[in-house]
Amino acid sequence: MSDGIRTRDRRDHNPELYQLSYAHQADSNLAGRAYSALRVADRNVDIVRSAVEAFNRGDVEAVLAVASEDIEVYSSRDLANAGRFHGHRGFVQWTTQWLEAWDEFTVILVDVETLDDRHVLAIARQVGRGALSGIEIDMEVAQLFEIDRDGRIVRFQLHQHREDALAEVGSGAG
Repeated sequence: MSDGIRTRDRRDHNPELYQLSYAHQADSNLAGRAYSALRVADRNVDIVRSAVEAFNRGDVEAVLAVASEDIEVYSSRDLANAGRFHGHRGFVQWTTQWLEAWDEFTVILVDVETLDDRHVLAIARQVGRGALSGIEIDMEVAQLFEIDRDGRIVRFQLHQHREDALAEVGSGAG
């Protein structure tokens, strides 16, 4: 008998918890899959955060340790140092070219979100001072990371706008 009013409980506000709380009734493997998906998402966010922290420290080896041997780096043509770079050598070339232009340069993570089990979107501020010009910058960019099952970054994309990064995921290119 229904009076047309849907009762709600706290689990309605968190789909993962709702799924886990009733998973054992429908499928004993469902709870394990949901938990694993949450753990993968947390792991991927941790990988992104540690890679950015290592980059800020100038620890290229630590960044490469979480990057696939055949990583693809893409910087949008709307940004400086645009292009595609491949492998560890390409990553080092790309970062070296970029960092040579700056006396100081730091990436500050503003927001980090998982998009699915492979993609993490980081909104970041790039703060720096030009080596020759002394001009200071403070700009927001969207960093899209694709991480494989082994926890390696296989693709890193730098976009001027969040929407551009999201379009890459939606197109299957990211």
